[in-house]
Amino acid sequence: MFRVFSRKFLKSILSKSAAFTLLTSLLVSTATAPVYALYGSSNFVYKPTDGPSISSFFNLRGSAYVDSKITNILVMTPDQGNKIGAGWYKESISLFDSFEFQSFIHTCHAYGQTNTQADGIAFVLQNDPRGDRAIASTTGASIGIHGFGYIQNALAVEIDSYANSTSSSGQIVDPTNGKAGYRHVATIIPGETIGVADHKNIAYFTDPLRTWVVFNVKWTPSWNGTTLKGNLEYTVGKTGFSYYVDDVQNYFGSDEVLWGFTGSTGGYNAVNAVAFKSLPQSGGGGGTRPTFPPSATPTPSPTQPPSPSPSASNSANPSNSASASSNPSNSSNPSNSSNPSNSSNPS
Repeated sequence: MFRVFSRKFLKSILSKSAAFTLLTSLLVSTATAPVYALYGSSNFVYKPTDGPSISSFFNLRGSAYVDSKITNILVMTPDQGNKIGAGWYKESISLFDSFEFQSFIHTCHAYGQTNTQADGIAFVLQNDPRGDRAIASTTGASIGIHGFGYIQNALAVEIDSYANSTSSSGQIVDPTNGKAGYRHVATIIPGETIGVADHKNIAYFTDPLRTWVVFNVKWTPSWNGTTLKGNLEYTVGKTGFSYYVDDVQNYFGSDEVLWGFTGSTGGYNAVNAVAFKSLPQSGGGGGTRPTFPPSATPTPSPTQPPSPSPSASNSANPSNSASASSNPSNSSNPSNSSNPSNSSNPS
């Protein structure tokens, strides 16, 4: 026997059912909704790569520190304005030997910060007279290497997260690709005054969103019995670069150099950091080591041979893309099983 219900009664039941379903949905989603899992003492939104503990391996200057919870992370600046920091590996390396290492760089905010990100990070090879105390004197556009107190006898790869048409002192002018908001990667010899033409291997990118970006480095020397030369290959995101050093003595004044990272913030800020997947592994050199004459002033190579195309697409690397045609691409989420990732991260 079928029972007939009034339209008003049915609407009442349906309304209560819908309310119950909505309440249940909210309760379930609240219980299972993604929650930011903050990593390390620096409150990184995404988990970086695993790697060796570096707590005792670097001499730290300025605002630099090793993250107290994730000890393969070297932080040059906390997420605060007007900071500058450097970390120099305690043992020098010889450019007569090949070496390489793998890492991920971070030039964006810690959780909870939303303002503009600046100023960037630099990988540096240097033979500055100050040794492991070398660091620029000014914050902001210097990235720790340029301007007053610039790092001497050096070569750097800078990942500049803030485009300066001019710095506050007018000393540093960045390439911008003619577009506001464009940041850059470049090979550069640090100096007190830096112009657009001083940047080599320029590639542009837009700000990554709380991500870790692949940064791998490889040095391959060549010695002809007279001159030590070498090729510096590096990968940022998915893009490979190569810079030819036609005379190591002319650049550094020695084949023995210190290596490390610098970074800075100014009116805007970010956590500028590097997470090491591995530390430099030497592949050895060949022949008798040269004896060099006294230090000379480093000058850039007048010409560079065609760049090899190191494969940046490695199963251990996250796929961070760049936003311009030849640019390193930094997507907001690394996507690879062995990349820094977490199921609770927003896509």
